[in-house]
Amino acid sequence: MVDSTQPKVSGQKYLHKKIYILTSKKTFSAGEAVAYFLQQYKLAEVIGEKTGGAANPVNHFMVQNQYLLLVPAGKITALNTQKNWEHIGVSPDQEVKSEDALKTAHIKILKNIIASETKTELTLPEIKNLIYKLEQ
Repeated sequence: MVDSTQPKVSGQKYLHKKIYILTSKKTFSAGEAVAYFLQQYKLAEVIGEKTGGAANPVNHFMVQNQYLLLVPAGKITALNTQKNWEHIGVSPDQEVKSEDALKTAHIKILKNIIASETKTELTLPEIKNLIYKLEQ
């Protein structure tokens, strides 16, 4: 079975805007998949820590009601690279401690607003002041 997206999306599309995904050592499985695929297809920038490295699905079996047996059930790969993040994790584009990832992304967004001259409800001095406060 091949997964796909819908050819038409109702509502306004989120195009030409930067996307940042925040990760930590605890980011795992499906969270890693979102980060990995959007990063590989250059649709998002990953900020934070390297993830755990759980790409491939497994089936769970209980043995004698005492042991958990995990059996590989498939392999997830990116079509463009034929690779995944199993055992290696997703490496962020900008590596920072997880507790600093949100602040780092916020600063990047504000600097991008200035560089791209994006119109916002904030004035240029207000944006610069926010950046200054965040960088302290």
